[in-house]
Amino acid sequence: MSGTPVPWTRGGSDGRRHARLADLCGRGVDGSEHSRRALEWAAGEARLRGAVLRIVYALPIGLTRSGGPDPHVDAAARGLADLAALARQLDRRPLTVTNDIVDGLPVKVLIEESRHCALLVLGSRGHGGFANLLLGSTAVEVTARTACPVVVVPPGADVRNRSGAVVVGVDDSTGCESALEFAFARAAQRRARLVALQVWNLPRQFSGHSTADVDRVRSDSESLLARAVIPWQDRFPDVIVETRSIEGHVVAELAAVSAAGGEVVVVGGRGRSVVAGAFLGSVSQGLLRHAVVPVAIAR
Repeated sequence: MSGTPVPWTRGGSDGRRHARLADLCGRGVDGSEHSRRALEWAAGEARLRGAVLRIVYALPIGLTRSGGPDPHVDAAARGLADLAALARQLDRRPLTVTNDIVDGLPVKVLIEESRHCALLVLGSRGHGGFANLLLGSTAVEVTARTACPVVVVPPGADVRNRSGAVVVGVDDSTGCESALEFAFARAAQRRARLVALQVWNLPRQFSGHSTADVDRVRSDSESLLARAVIPWQDRFPDVIVETRSIEGHVVAELAAVSAAGGEVVVVGGRGRSVVAGAFLGSVSQGLLRHAVVPVAIAR
């Protein structure tokens, strides 16, 4: 994205940042509802930031280097033009859209694009099925290796809901700071409520746990949550914050809380949670399967 800077955006080598919507199927745009939802979310985000929306299409078979006319390249160009026109029509507010056909495998193209942008928004396979895409190796590799935050828009998401809360998962992992930074900056920008959720469970060795054991683990969770949130609340004093410490499964609770009134759910991309006992990568991938709102994986 380029335009008004936001607190969590890192500067690129050329001083420019772009929001990038990438069609992962590497073929003609099929006009599916899944693709439209991802485009609509990305366009809304670009407008919110006063930024440029860049639509990237990966052709993995070397056709862009052939130099002559090719039906695949022509179809991709027409599809990109249609997507750009659609993005501009989704809202009356002005939006600058650029598009490009990039030669290369989708995973490599998207990872390279992420090095030059502030946010990467993943589209779907269209007729191939969004769930199949998310469970496939392409999306797993992309979300694990990008240099910038990634947002994945699930099927059925209400992409026009800009009034919901920003929900963020909190733990003691190395990726949590990035998630909190992204979540607070987004809540401040949208003047939205922020829900910080810490999910805990009893360690396996507590099979014969007592009330004191439960109270101790709950207290540790609440203390962890407070230590994590307070510095960011001081940095963003206008953001209304609700903290919740809940016993349960981290993916299930994040999905449930975000479904009950969230606009986006944010998690870190790496690290391990001691309290929740789960690798954060597994949490993000689990949310991609179960969340009904856009999932932001922060870097």
